[in-house]
Order: sequence, then structure tokens, then C-alpha cells
Amino acid sequence: MSGQIIKSTLLGKKVLSLELKNPMKNNALSLKMLDEIIALLTHKNLPTKYNILVFRGFQDGVFSAGADLSEVKALKKEKNLNIYHSKLNKLLKILNKLPLVKVSIIKSYCIGAGFILAMNTDICLANTNCLFSIPASKLNIRLPSNQLDFLMKKFPGNLLLKEAILTGRKFSSSEAYNFNIINKVLDEKNFKNNYLAFLENFILINDRVLRQYHKKLFNIL
Repeated sequence: MSGQIIKSTLLGKKVLSLELKNPMKNNALSLKMLDEIIALLTHKNLPTKYNILVFRGFQDGVFSAGADLSEVKALKKEKNLNIYHSKLNKLLKILNKLPLVKVSIIKSYCIGAGFILAMNTDICLANTNCLFSIPASKLNIRLPSNQLDFLMKKFPGNLLLKEAILTGRKFSSSEAYNFNIINKVLDEKNFKNNYLAFLENFILINDRVLRQYHKKLFNIL
């Protein structure tokens, strides 16, 4: 199994950054990486130690090209694809219960499992050239009902999302923004400076106030 999660902090010690590192596969999410994220997010002191959780591609590169296709093909061959779905579902369940502001810093590609992960965070920032896709239909893979239900609940009546799920086609960051799927499109040249400036807004908010607003504004489930 390939890939790893790089843990660090940004803007002081209140922002936990998790970098998706699987560079030979455009940071595709392997089972090993899912396990590592689960282990990090279930750490007992996480909610008291940090206020913000950030997901980003390794060294601010590609966010994620989706699931690790070599693992997916092997699991499909053995009729065990539910192993990957179950692992991702476990991660999403933990993520949605975590009382932290969760931000996805998305660059270049946000596909499949990477897209599902990003959509289960509270705020998504993407660069101008980013492409999004949910190619499960093209791969003859059925998305788990809980993942589809979550997307329909978070984005009720979203025509672009419905079409993209059905056809598996790629769509741009400008389309995603115009259909309220992502929060902000950041300039390519100043991408890192822009997302750091955005995150600084949260640093100024009192811990208790931030947690209260987060609970009221982002509790989807």
C-alpha cells in the first residue's frame, strides 16, 4: 500500500494541516492513507489542541486524484470493494463529528474519493485551474448511499452536482463556485498566500465563539 499523511501546523499551533502524499498517483487516497487519517482524527486531545483542520495536497500540489485505482481494481477483482467504501465511510463519520472548522485547500484535481473527502469539510478553497469529477459511474462503481445522501442534503437541488454524479464528467472550479459547491476560487500565482490570508480570519476568533458558530453553521448531519 502506498502513500502517507504528512502532519504539520500552520499559522501557529491552532491549525492542523494534513497533507495527502502519494505523488506517483497524484495523491490518490490509498487504504493506508485512510487509516492514517482515521488514526490522526481519533486522537483524544485533537479538539482541545486545534481549532482548524486543513486538508491539502503534499507541498500544495495536486489535492487528490481520487481512490488509489490499483487498490480499487484489486478489490473489485476479489469482489471486496466494500472494504474501501467502509474505510472511507468510517473516516467521513469521524470527520463530520469533529468539532473543528474543517477546510479543504484544493489544487489541480479533486476527483472521486478526494472530492467526497473535500465535500465533507466545511469550507473548500480551490485554485483557478482546478478540475472536479465524481467518475464512479464511468468506472461502473456505485457510490454508497450515505455518501450520496450527504451530498444531496448539503447541496439540495444542485443541478451541476446531480449531472456530474450521473455522467462522471469533469467540471471547473468556476463552475463549482457558480453552483455553490466550493466557497472561493483563489488566484494561481498567489495561491498559498491567499489561502493563508483566508485562514488568518479564524485565528482572530475566540476559541469558544468559533466552536459555537461552527456547531450552528456546519452541522449537516
